[in-house]
Amino acid sequence: MNLLNFINSFNNLAKYFGLFLCLLIPSLGAQTPHTIYFLEDFRPYVYLDENQQPAGLMSELVIKALEDSGLDYQLVPNNVSRLFMEIKKGGNVSTFGVYKTAEREQWSIVTPEIYRAPQPVLVIKKTKLDQIPSSLTLQSFEALLEQQHLTGVIIKNYSYGNLFDPLFEAKRTQVQRYQLSIEQAFKMITSPHRADFTLAYPAQARYLVEQNEHFKHNLAIVPFVDIPANDRGAFWMFSKDSDPKFIEKIENAMNKVRHSAFYETTVRKYVE
Repeated sequence: MNLLNFINSFNNLAKYFGLFLCLLIPSLGAQTPHTIYFLEDFRPYVYLDENQQPAGLMSELVIKALEDSGLDYQLVPNNVSRLFMEIKKGGNVSTFGVYKTAEREQWSIVTPEIYRAPQPVLVIKKTKLDQIPSSLTLQSFEALLEQQHLTGVIIKNYSYGNLFDPLFEAKRTQVQRYQLSIEQAFKMITSPHRADFTLAYPAQARYLVEQNEHFKHNLAIVPFVDIPANDRGAFWMFSKDSDPKFIEKIENAMNKVRHSAFYETTVRKYVE
């Protein structure tokens, strides 16, 4: 082979290699694992265990759906404010265990439902129990806030549902928002002159109070007697530009999990 033929052969090879790379690079991009953010500390529903792995009721349900779907993913811990920022930024990302609101659906795709959770309960200082009625209603609770008899602490950027969110928005003086976990909110309530109450899921409140002698001694769990017990859905939230096929596979897999024996067993494990 003379030098000219060698150069021509090399040029042809380079063209074919370049074409191969052009075809390959988009394929590699499509194989990027889907990033799923989860709350670091929202026990017993979602949290980071001692091995730095996702744990909790909703984590187990989500991982089961992911395994059944055969999708490529990575789970990354985050706090409630940061994970919403990541969803808003867009990309191949999602999170789970969130409440569906009209505002959130403006910048995300909220589906499918993972777990049907009960309404929140009031967690209050025992020394303040004499200030609330024996049968607590939403109306009597609102009246207490109107009279400024109680001060509350809630998690910033977290939704407590359409019964409580508007009330807390209207009573910002009495109900302060902080970037903290539920456990940190409980600690704030037990600290002198910080706050009197917060809201939490029933299983969440029981779990934290039973695991902590200080909480058990100082905090009371009070349900609302006039609100539906089981109408708060916890959903999966995707960025607006997520792959529709990926979402469809998750919806199908999650639907199967929610109607399985695994779902019932997992709920009993954490809630009952």
